[in-house]
Amino acid sequence: MNEADIAYKKVIPYLKSIGFDEGSIDGYGRVPVQIGRTVVWADIVCSIYLENNSKVPFAVIEVKKDSDNNINFAIPQAESYAQRLGTPYFCCTNGESYKWFMTGGAQGENIPLIDCPTLPCKEYMQKPEKIYISAYLYEAIANYEVNVNTQGRIFKDCKWHNDTTESLNKLLWNSKLIQNKNKAIDIINNNTMKSRGKQQLLKNIENEYSKFINMIDYLKNSSILIEERITNCIGVNSKYGISGGGIFFITEMLAGLYPREYTVIEQNAINAMHRFKLIDIFFSVENAQEYIFFNNICRELFKYFKNSFEFNLSYVHNFLWHYEKEFIVNKSWD
Repeated sequence: MNEADIAYKKVIPYLKSIGFDEGSIDGYGRVPVQIGRTVVWADIVCSIYLENNSKVPFAVIEVKKDSDNNINFAIPQAESYAQRLGTPYFCCTNGESYKWFMTGGAQGENIPLIDCPTLPCKEYMQKPEKIYISAYLYEAIANYEVNVNTQGRIFKDCKWHNDTTESLNKLLWNSKLIQNKNKAIDIINNNTMKSRGKQQLLKNIENEYSKFINMIDYLKNSSILIEERITNCIGVNSKYGISGGGIFFITEMLAGLYPREYTVIEQNAINAMHRFKLIDIFFSVENAQEYIFFNNICRELFKYFKNSFEFNLSYVHNFLWHYEKEFIVNKSWD
């Protein structure tokens, strides 16, 4: 098995068996670690939740292949991640052997443990319905929705994004409609955002239409990890990708397939997350892991919106984008 298979089929079941709640386990490759200007991704991170619902990393789990009988070589990497994330414990495993350590104050100062660490009370390991956000962010969301409820310019923009993703949804799940190439390309053109190279991309879709349909079918395959699906659809050199179809285009298609689960990644929305201190790492809009990390934050924020018009997840993206591009400049949502 590869590392991802070991993580999901062996390591996560083991973590559950020793007492970690499913909501306290982030994996595989879902937690970023900033090392200088580089972002790397920890294999699995187990967290606890404090009484104010803030999330605190508790243990880093470094997963290696089951062919790696001696996993001591993984200790420095796991220890480095644990120190940067501030976790008191880390573990190295190949899915069969589990070596636990208490994180030291500096590299090489870790303390081997006989067994897994003592876990906190169960209530600290259960993910709350809403994770912690700052009072400033809570107020910003409330003020944004007051403006949306006036049904002015920002409301119209939110409605456009909501309606276009819903239109894509009707196309991408309708086997008859999607077979009509000219009609489908027209719908895609009218219901995706303007971007550099969009017209060329539409021509590429037209020229490689059977490949485009295969790509959509592949993105629907829930038996495959979402990171793997995205990676295999980005760009002409990928297994299912269309020439010119980068991460932005793939996230548009995902948002169309699952409007309440996925939204489009965009740099200004990432910048807003930094302003709200939702993230403290710096990444560009390039790969599947970065997108899933971004999208998961949007899904957590979605729970804080009253959303009286029942918009889909694009509503959160719009909030972040308008905050960064307009509110910071104008000090007003109008």
